[in-house]
Amino acid sequence: MQVLTLPVGAFEENCYLVWQDAPGVAAVIDPGDKPEVILAALAERELKLTHILLTHGHFDHFLAAPALQKATGAPVYIHGADKQSLLNVRLPLGVFLPEGYAPPEDVRAVENGERLPAGPLVFTYRNTPGHTPGSCFIVCGDAIFSGDTLFAGDIGRTDLAEGDPVEMSRTLQAIAAWPGDFTVYPGHEEATTLAQEQAHNPYLRPPFRP
Repeated sequence: MQVLTLPVGAFEENCYLVWQDAPGVAAVIDPGDKPEVILAALAERELKLTHILLTHGHFDHFLAAPALQKATGAPVYIHGADKQSLLNVRLPLGVFLPEGYAPPEDVRAVENGERLPAGPLVFTYRNTPGHTPGSCFIVCGDAIFSGDTLFAGDIGRTDLAEGDPVEMSRTLQAIAAWPGDFTVYPGHEEATTLAQEQAHNPYLRPPFRP
C-alpha cells in the first residue's frame, strides 16, 4: 500500500492519497482544500479516484470533496452521524467557503464496521466518537487514518459544538486496548504508531479524560 500525505489549507490538514498499484485506482482521505493539488497528484501517478473517504464532518477535512467529485465522479463516504455537517457547512468566524462552493451531490452514509473495497485495498470504518459523533478511524491493512481523534502525543478537541467528553473517554479506553500495531496517519501533524501512542500518550491511560 502506498500513502501520499498532502498537507492542505490554512489549518495544514493532512489529506491522504492511498493506492496499491499505479496505474490503478486510489482513494483520497480527508481532502480539506486544494483540489488542484490532489488532482495533479492523481494524474502524475496515473491513478483513478474511486472513493472520497472522510474521517469526520469538520470543514477543514472536506472542502475539496465537491471539486474532486465533479472532476472524477467518485462518491463521498462519511459516517451517518456526521453526514449533515457535510451537507450544512458550519464555519468559524474569519473562514469562508471557496467561491461557488456547493456540497457534494453523491454522499453515502456508512456505519460502524462497514468495509469499502477500492481495487485490492479494503477500507473499514470504525466509529470513534468524541471529537464529533461520527468521527471514525479508517483502517486499511496496517494503517489507521485517525482524523482528529488521535494525534502523536495528543487527541482531538471535545470543546467544540459537537464534541462530547464522555464519548471521547469511552473511545480512548477502546484505543488503549486496540489489538495489533498500526501506522497512525492523523488529520494534522506527523504520523505515529498505535504502539507508540498506547505506551506514551497520556490520554490513553486511566482515567482516560480528554
